[in-house]
Amino acid sequence: MTRKLPLKFTLITLAFFTSFLSVSAQVSLREISLKEQVENSSLVIEGKVVAQRTFWDADHRLIYTANTVEVSKVFKGDALETIEVLTQGGIVGLEAILVSHALKLGKGSLGVFTLYDSNVNIGSDNKTQFKQFKTYSVIQGFYKYDLQSDLTTNTFRHRKGITSSFYNDIVKITKKDYKQISSFDVKKQQRKQTQKNSLLPPASITFTPTTITAGTKSVLTINGTGFGATQGKVGFRDADDGGASFFDAFDSHVITWTDTQITVEVPVINTSDVSIAGTAGTGTIRVTDSGGSSATSSATLTISYAEQNLPADLMGGAGNQAFQTQHYGDNNSLADGFSGGYTWEMFTDFFDDSEHPGAKDSFMNAFESWRCETKINWEVSASATATDDIGTDENVIRFDNTTELEAGVLGTCYSGYSGRLCSGEVIWFVINLDIVFDSEASWYFGASGETFDAGEFDFETVALHELGHGHQLGHVINTSNVMHYAIPSNTANTALDANSIAGANDIQSRSTTNKVCGTPDRPLMTNYTGSCSLSVEDNELENSITIYPNPTRKEFFIKNTSTSKIERVAIYDVRGRLVSDIDVLNTLTIKLQNTSKGMYFVNIHSDNAFVTKKLIVE
Repeated sequence: MTRKLPLKFTLITLAFFTSFLSVSAQVSLREISLKEQVENSSLVIEGKVVAQRTFWDADHRLIYTANTVEVSKVFKGDALETIEVLTQGGIVGLEAILVSHALKLGKGSLGVFTLYDSNVNIGSDNKTQFKQFKTYSVIQGFYKYDLQSDLTTNTFRHRKGITSSFYNDIVKITKKDYKQISSFDVKKQQRKQTQKNSLLPPASITFTPTTITAGTKSVLTINGTGFGATQGKVGFRDADDGGASFFDAFDSHVITWTDTQITVEVPVINTSDVSIAGTAGTGTIRVTDSGGSSATSSATLTISYAEQNLPADLMGGAGNQAFQTQHYGDNNSLADGFSGGYTWEMFTDFFDDSEHPGAKDSFMNAFESWRCETKINWEVSASATATDDIGTDENVIRFDNTTELEAGVLGTCYSGYSGRLCSGEVIWFVINLDIVFDSEASWYFGASGETFDAGEFDFETVALHELGHGHQLGHVINTSNVMHYAIPSNTANTALDANSIAGANDIQSRSTTNKVCGTPDRPLMTNYTGSCSLSVEDNELENSITIYPNPTRKEFFIKNTSTSKIERVAIYDVRGRLVSDIDVLNTLTIKLQNTSKGMYFVNIHSDNAFVTKKLIVE
């Protein structure tokens, strides 16, 4: 049965714990201090994730990941040795749910958890011997350790000195010493890492290109010394925490490995019974050899945009490969008028604009921006819906009921997926999208560019960001990008940037060309063709661009009779895979290298529009 899933947004009291280095507030989160987390938790522990399993809840509404955690220290609560921490989202077979701002854990995740007793109805089939908990304030409730840097990080704050400072911060709140549960010792582990790094670790790390995209199968070439003959790990800064921590790419992302050179796909890995999770973001990269010695580059890798990926097990290992996601023609039926996209429905008080006057217009401004700039085929139903359950077949937009949302979340996007094995690869396609906004937040609904009060959050900015997740974009580290992982209150960012548009166009191109195999038929998404304030530029470019010769063999030319400047050309095969991505600059001659015969789609981007042309290679 097809399932639809919603988006959630919640309010949190803004608080600061002065011993931490503060970072800016996330787009769809409000900060909770460590003090508030500890005081509102029934259990505060240091632990390590040693196993994971995923399951549907008893009502088959939401997928959860149960993370088995071995406890090493208890700062508050019962002296438990092993527990399960439930996080939203995951994969069950070829069904999946991604929650845009959920906590992502993987096997080996180590740090401090602030927890409360789980209220999830897991059903009789998922009973466990371990007591189950959820993190208080969701993603904020886990403080991740970086042993090598002696750093503790969560979404908002980074703390130097795990044993020398962070332990003391918690003890000052609990007013009692922690209980040692296992023999695990942070200082001992740090000494081991130091010893490993003294034995000829990797060195002289450089890479090309210096700007790249994540989750697009784009390949990074890393040069240096001391990598070893046996494959190790390549680590990237995690955009979900602003680059404070590293995560390692899948082994399957590594294409080649020698003592002096590595080639690797830049990853986006969403957790679900896998060992790693994260979105590659702008920052340094880390190489770890097979013996555990590691070193970090001095130069910074820039990630311009990131696309959502999902893992799948094709070789007998848990989530050992990652695959791109895409859209399809969800409403392409007679009843839906064969419109080839997705129809969203607003809950009654959102549709009537009665609970928060101005919210509907602000949301539609964000909605129009995405479909006008990227041609994603979204529409909003002309009538309201009374459905407010995440287990329905409708794509619902609504405010919450004031009690259902976790502490700390202003907004999140739930994307539901189905997967098909097609020609040796898994195609993950979006089957449902829902959005729920926090009804108690201090929202600003006015026009862009106007001044609003400190502590208010711009509704259109949050809607634009969450719709970007629905469009299958991940976080980046770039303050001018609408998918930037963080934004402070009293700040608006309502204009789509070129990088977000480029990433969304890539996904749209794949969604309109990469047919989902199997039965029942899953039709391609079509481009949005409705009324649009930005369509004039697109139409002008469409009528002014010619590519020739067509068919061709080794190269083709672009003729542009418009006043727009051509900036970028992206070429895709018929399965929607990116073949070439070219910054055009001053040349309109496109060389085709190692391109096999067949049909291709050429996306031509100007400074204010883009157009797609078909190209035949003989």
